[in-house]
Parts: sequence; C-alpha cells; structure tokens
Amino acid sequence: MCDATSGSFDVKLPNPVGNTNIYNIKKIDSTGNRINVMVTNASYIDYDLTQSIAHRGTNMSVQSDGTNQYWIL
Repeated sequence: MCDATSGSFDVKLPNPVGNTNIYNIKKIDSTGNRINVMVTNASYIDYDLTQSIAHRGTNMSVQSDGTNQYWIL
C-alpha cells in the first residue's frame, strides 16, 4: 500500500535474477503524485526501466521470471 500524499516517490524492487516473487503495489491516496516502480539493478519491468502509478486504487502486480520482471494484468 503506497500513500503519495506527501509527494511522489520510488518503490525499488529487488534484483530479479533468481527471484520469482510476486510484488503487489497499490496507490491509496487521491493526489496526482506518482508512485514510480523500478528495479534496484536497473533491470526492466515489461521492457521499461520505470513504471508509474498515478491514480488512487490502481494496483500493479509484478512477477519475475528469474531474469526480468513483468506486469501481471
């Protein structure tokens, strides 16, 4: 659960290599501030370095295949 009431911020996921965890990130405030989701070693999430959540109630699930990370929609 991410609250960006005080301003936009980054959520950094761990290195995807050897990691098959699922991460759920949800924006719970109604501001226009963004939650920027990225990977600590500059890996990609669905072929981009950063994914952003801007709207309250938006949920992002990310899973690694052991090499890269992907959105689960």
